[in-house]
Parts: sequence; C-alpha cells; structure tokens
Amino acid sequence: MSTIEYRRMAVDKLQLHGYRCLDCGSLHPWWEKYCCGRCASRNLERVNFSGRARVNHLGVVYYPPTEFKGEEPYILAELKLEEGMLISGRMVKMPLDELAVGDEVRATIRRVKLGDEGEIYYGIKFEKAGS
Repeated sequence: MSTIEYRRMAVDKLQLHGYRCLDCGSLHPWWEKYCCGRCASRNLERVNFSGRARVNHLGVVYYPPTEFKGEEPYILAELKLEEGMLISGRMVKMPLDELAVGDEVRATIRRVKLGDEGEIYYGIKFEKAGS
C-alpha cells in the first residue's frame, strides 16, 4: 500500500469519532485527544459517534478559502450530535434552500480536497437524513 493510499484510507478519517473523559464524562471532538477541556484530565477514551445529528445553526459560504475555490456556494452547519456534542460540518447533496434549523442530518464520507500531487483526501461531511 502506498503512502498516499494509506493516508487516503486512514480509519480516523473515515469514521466520526471523538473522546470521552473517564473522570467527568464530557465529550470532545477528535482533535481534543490529549486533555479534557472541562477538568484537565488526561484520562480520555476514544468513542465512535453515530453520525446522526440535528442542525443547530447554518450559514452559506460564498467566499471560501483558497483550497476550496470553485466549490462555492456551500453550506456549513453547526450540528448537535445525537450524543449531545456540538460540531461543525459541511453539507452535501442539497440546494442551499432545502436545509433548515432542526432538520435531521447524517454523516457521510466524501472527497474533501485534492492534494498538490494528485492525492485525494476523504473526510466526513453531512447530508440531510432520508436523502
């Protein structure tokens, strides 16, 4: 397996996960894997999230960062996961006017971007449940 293939198919990028503090029980997104933001404990365990969520807030991006030029406009939403944690996510497979606060969404794997050497990066995005 090539380095590019390994990086593209890495399990962490293909599964919505985070960490639970074993001391206070709070949930944290995957990038907060070293220390609990609530109690400062380092006693964390990895947990997989269901991928089901509700839209809490949303916005439309018309002027994206350079690496996403050409993909605008797209929807970014603040989502409340079924497990109770808030995260942000990019929405796919829908016109801009078909998503509202309170709608149910689910995680899906999609291409995130193309690298400088042609490698393809995959990650978690969200689509409206039932679509």
